[in-house]
Amino acid sequence: MRSEYLMLIAIVLAALTVPGCSENGSKVVLDSEHRPIFKNYEELRNILADSGLEVVNGGVGDLGGASAYILLGPAHRVYEKEIVEFVENGGVLIAMIHIPPSNLMPILKEFGMRAEMTPVERDIVRAVPSVRTDLSEGVKSIVLYGAFRVSNPVFVESRDVVSLAVDEMGLVGMVKYGKGYVIVVGDDAAFTDAYIDSADNRKFIENLARFIAINGKG
Repeated sequence: MRSEYLMLIAIVLAALTVPGCSENGSKVVLDSEHRPIFKNYEELRNILADSGLEVVNGGVGDLGGASAYILLGPAHRVYEKEIVEFVENGGVLIAMIHIPPSNLMPILKEFGMRAEMTPVERDIVRAVPSVRTDLSEGVKSIVLYGAFRVSNPVFVESRDVVSLAVDEMGLVGMVKYGKGYVIVVGDDAAFTDAYIDSADNRKFIENLARFIAINGKG
């Protein structure tokens, strides 16, 4: 009887060590509330999970206990004050753009960010780090498809690797807001299953997962 009890304790302890199973694990919410355009993000989901993050589909109501909220090409308007409070309290918000981002402007404005309404003229755009961040570690370039320029750049078009003015636009932007962070990527297709192995796109997502694990409040 005692041996069976000890075995039960061992099983429970082992379960608690599995990434994402602990109550203190980092939860990442992949937004399904604002009608994301694409659905084929299995590789992205696997990278997040392999980094020890618990990945769930959901919306603003699932932000409790989350480390990050990821908007993958949302088609609906994003404006909820709960998202701003989430970031202010230490969460990481990632927004990837698909359509002209007028629907994202209400929330971006809250964080002092902006995005252009017209995409880059070239369908395929190579972006390179413009400043050194945790997102750029081991990343020489990422390839985006039909991208929109965003403010606060940490990645820019490869031809534009120069000293940037504060008002320059790039293809990946990042700001710190309160205790949290906002990361805006000018394209969502680049990280679908079809394109995640273009250039260093996969490495970028691996870095993003690590960034969430380290910096997210969860």
